[in-house]
Amino acid sequence: MRTIIVKIIIMFLLPIVVFAAGYLIMTKICDHDYVLQRVQRLPDTRDQKPLNRRWYGYDVQAVNLYWSAFDETAHRCEKCFLKLDLAFPVFYGAAFLASLLMARGILGKPPRAWLMAPVAVTVVADWTENLIQLGQLQAFFEHGVNGLQQTWIQVASTATVIKLAFFYGTGVLLLGLIARVIIQARRSS
Repeated sequence: MRTIIVKIIIMFLLPIVVFAAGYLIMTKICDHDYVLQRVQRLPDTRDQKPLNRRWYGYDVQAVNLYWSAFDETAHRCEKCFLKLDLAFPVFYGAAFLASLLMARGILGKPPRAWLMAPVAVTVVADWTENLIQLGQLQAFFEHGVNGLQQTWIQVASTATVIKLAFFYGTGVLLLGLIARVIIQARRSS
C-alpha cells in the first residue's frame, strides 16, 4: 500500500511541479515580472491579464492595448518568454503523459493513443499561440497597431482557448485516473 501511495503522489505532483518550475525558470530568465509590472499600469484589470491566460480569447484591440504598455525592455522580455515558451510545452506535456501512462499502468490497462491526444492538442495549441504571438509582437513593434493582423491574432486567440481547455481537461482526466487508482487500491487491500 505504501508503494501505491508514493506512486499516487508522484502522478499528482509531477505535472504540477514541472509546470510551476518551468514557469518560474522562464519568468526569472526573461525577467518577465518586468512585463507584468508594466501591464499592471493599465486601468482595467481585465486588460492586465496576460494574453496566454485569457479564457475568452482576445482580439487586435486587446493585443494592442496589452502590448502598448510595453517599453523596449518589456518587448525584449516578452520576446524571450515567448521563445522559451516554445520548449516549455514539451516538458509539461511529457510530465502529464508520464503521469497518465503511470496511472493506466497501475490500473493494469495498456497505454492507449487517446491518452496522448489531449496532451498533443495542448502542446500544438501552445506552440501555435507562441509562434503567432512572436511574429505579431515583432510586427507590432515595427509598425504599431497597423502591424497586427486580425486573422493571425484570431488564430492565436483560438489556440489560447484550446490550449487552456485541453490543459485543464488533461488535468481532470489525470485526476479521474488517480481516483480510479485509489479506488482499486482500496479494493485490493
